[in-house]
Parts: sequence; structure tokens; C-alpha cells
Amino acid sequence: MDNGTSISEKIDIWNNLLAKELIPNNVILSLYIITGLVGNLTVIFIYGVKLKDSKEERYFIPYLATADLCASSVSASFGMALNLMQTKFENTYVCKTGWFFAAFTTFTSILILLAIAVHRYRKICKPLGKQMTLKWKRIALCLGIIIAFLLALPTTHFYGSVPFRNDEKGIVGLRCSRVKTVNKTGSLIFGGGLLLTAIAIIVSLICLYAKMGYTIIMHFKFMNTKGKKKAFSEPEHPKNIEEPRSADDLVSGTE
Repeated sequence: MDNGTSISEKIDIWNNLLAKELIPNNVILSLYIITGLVGNLTVIFIYGVKLKDSKEERYFIPYLATADLCASSVSASFGMALNLMQTKFENTYVCKTGWFFAAFTTFTSILILLAIAVHRYRKICKPLGKQMTLKWKRIALCLGIIIAFLLALPTTHFYGSVPFRNDEKGIVGLRCSRVKTVNKTGSLIFGGGLLLTAIAIIVSLICLYAKMGYTIIMHFKFMNTKGKKKAFSEPEHPKNIEEPRSADDLVSGTE
């Protein structure tokens, strides 16, 4: 009994030491939660209540703010829990749930950003082509949520409470991280798939917004050139200068 109590105390001391080292990280995560709450709640209020008339035009904005709100709250809170329980995360189901919701909310937010980029690209670069109707906006939103769910689902298999050994003190704790006992090939495929998906989304966003920026710049250049040509082509006719009058008019004007 005393031996068990001693081991438990050692694990507590070890956990406290690791948690103290991560205090700066917890401060940053706290600021992230506060900023996410204030900023996204403000956006939801403005676009959901104040700008009801333009709801269809800015369809994605309230959903993006909601996804960001969930992502910032869930991910940062879960990150703080991981920092505070470096060697005492004993509940593997809470661990799996935390990783799932952190991944799900993050991917949902990113995929909504991609849908917004596609919508803006169509309006700016293809103004005469087919635009995203309300129906397709809803389909894009649902697809984003489904894809995010499928990407996050494997985390429930690959993550859990795993032993964390301290050879110096001869104790073993439990931390929430990737499970080492699962199939390594499957784990590598999952990690590689997430990495490739993230890279593909980032490259797509860069390409879409670069194309939009180029189109806007070329439009302003065209308008400036057109304005200068118009100014040069118009003959100058001062409005305040009268046409020369004949000698008879001048004579009659003096009478």
C-alpha cells in the first residue's frame, strides 16, 4: 500500500514538473480561446442578426465563424488538458473523443474556407459563368462537414492513453497520444493522408486567391488605361470662354 502510494506521489510530482514547463503554452492557448470567443461571437451576431438582408450573399460567413468558434474552444481546451495531464491521462475514451473533435472542427473550418475561396473565384474571375447558387452553397457546406468527419474519424483508432515511462525514476505514467500498438503501416498512411490533404488545401487556397488578386490588379490597370485614353481623346473646350464675335457685334455692343 505504501509502495503504491509512493508511486502515485512520484507520478503526481512528475506530472506537476512537466505541467509547469508548459505554463507559457497554456497562457497562449487561453488567449486563443478568449480571442476566438469574442471575435467569432461578434461575427455571428453581426452577420446572423444585423445583416439578415445579405444572408444569402454571405452565406458561409456565420458557418465559418461557428466552426472557428468550436475549433478554437475545443482544440485549445483539449490542448490545455493535455498539458496539465502529461502523465495522468487515464481515460482513453476522453482522449479519443478530444482528438476527434479537435480534428473535426479544424478540418470543417478549413474546408469552409476552401468553399468561400471557390465562391469568390467564380464571382471575380468568372463573372459571366455559372455562380454558386444557394443550393450549391448548402451542398458545399454539407460536403465539407462530411469530409471533415471522415478525416477525423480514424483518430479514434490511432489515438488513446499510452504508457509514458520515466526510466530515471522507475515509474510509468499515461499520456494522451498516438497509440504505438496499432498497425504502423496504417498509422503512417493516415498521417501521410492528413499531410497531403492539408498541403492540397493550402496550395488550392494560394492558387485561387493569387488568381483573384491578379484579376483585380489587371482590372484596375485596364480602368486606369481606359480613363487616360478617354481624357486624351476628348478635345478641350473651355466652357467659360465665349466665341469671338464679329465686328458688327462689337460695334452694336458698344451702343
